[in-house]
Amino acid sequence: MRFFIIILYLLLVGCVNDKSYYINGVYMDSTDFYSQKRTGDYVIYKNKMRRESGTLLKSKNIGYSYFYDSLGHVDSVYHYILFHKDSICMGYWGENSDYDDTENKMSYVNQVWVFKKGERHDIDSANSTFYRSYLKEDTVNYGDSVFLYTQLPCVFYNDKQDSLCYLFSYTVPEFNGKEKIQKRATPYSVFKYKPKQKGKIEIRFSITELNYTKSQNISYFGYENVVVK
Repeated sequence: MRFFIIILYLLLVGCVNDKSYYINGVYMDSTDFYSQKRTGDYVIYKNKMRRESGTLLKSKNIGYSYFYDSLGHVDSVYHYILFHKDSICMGYWGENSDYDDTENKMSYVNQVWVFKKGERHDIDSANSTFYRSYLKEDTVNYGDSVFLYTQLPCVFYNDKQDSLCYLFSYTVPEFNGKEKIQKRATPYSVFKYKPKQKGKIEIRFSITELNYTKSQNISYFGYENVVVK
């Protein structure tokens, strides 16, 4: 009887920590999941409840990963991009940069959305950190100016006692690797630019929070595409 109780206890403990993994809809255990470099959409279940899902590129997180609470509701969303380990800079971030030189890059958390508990599922601004960007017009005539608006609705450093400033950097192909930099006291910027060429143009940008009090900083990276006719 005592032996039976011990076996039952071990089975219950095993069930409590039971996890299952799927990559592109194919089931595998943790050993198989982590033993090789996986590419595709993945889902991780714990005790038959979905706890995480997202996209892998050679086992590195890219794009959006979703994390779920014990009831299966989305608890937080992380946005990943790939960067070279020794050089986090704008030159490596763009529309297709995740797929260039993947082996020598690492997953970098670019933005985080954390949700409050409850039916409305509002953003928890104290624990979230993300940017918003949009173009005044995504298609313009040659000779017209392009306006790109960028801002941080939820900042990483939210202690009002800290000394802060924000750097906004922008670049386009015709800048030949150079950047237009704006230094702001508030996390909001407008980039005005008059294209000298027609076609689809990718505007890359970065936003950096500088915390002088803590001697720290954190950066975000993004892009917007505009068509010049």
